Amino acid sequence: MINYVERQMIKVNVQGKDYDMTYMELNQSSKKDLIVSHGSFYNANGMLDLAKYFKEDYHVIVPDLPGHYNKPDQAVDNFDLFVEIYKTFIEALVSNGVIKEKPYMAGWSLGGSLTLALATKGVLGKAIILDGDSKWTEGTIPPFDNDDALYQGVYNLLEAASVGADPEYTKVLQNDMPEYLVDYQTANKDLTMDYALDIREELKKIDVPVILVLGTLDFLTVISKQQELEAAIKDTTLIVIEGGTHMVCADRPEVVAKELLNVL
Repeated sequence: MINYVERQMIKVNVQGKDYDMTYMELNQSSKKDLIVSHGSFYNANGMLDLAKYFKEDYHVIVPDLPGHYNKPDQAVDNFDLFVEIYKTFIEALVSNGVIKEKPYMAGWSLGGSLTLALATKGVLGKAIILDGDSKWTEGTIPPFDNDDALYQGVYNLLEAASVGADPEYTKVLQNDMPEYLVDYQTANKDLTMDYALDIREELKKIDVPVILVLGTLDFLTVISKQQELEAAIKDTTLIVIEGGTHMVCADRPEVVAKELLNVL
């Protein structure tokens, strides 16, 4: 069951439109800042189980991606705009004194691709890519026709993930789906970005350390793709989670956190 944390909000304006960027905070007293970003179909509630493992050592910010929490009209399907909104959000967090400059950022799936892109923009101190990619395989997941189809699609992913996780915990995640999933139209905008984004040529601009995390059973982010990232980025560390799937941040958060805390 999700333990709620009160959300804060910062309004940012990008290309003439306002975006209400909501986020949760854990351990405001720490001097080290870590942003933990969710991926496609989710809101920030889906990352709290992972984020809580870092709150002893970090001031943890867990944001909702644009339009992913009660503001579906603010969801976007253009990855460049998506990155610009998030970059402006990080700059607003700094200017409002919420965080210091150059926070660490961990992003899962689409959030991992976002983190890679932001690592080229000079706003991060370290990038952690959790089953993310610079170019996804087009057409792996079809668009959803309604919310029920979205729930079934995520349910199928969680069932596949249960081969590497505690099945009882997977059932808990399935029961909590209404609390951390977006509506199907926002999910389809995520898919549009997933399949269109391509930042492979930008990777050479990354000049901060990058940690890559991969589950060995991930069928969306395969080991060969992570090796391509290793080859393209100057300073990388690869962490492989044996038996982990694309949902490893959700179904085995304690394993992911332990591995990361050993190298951060």
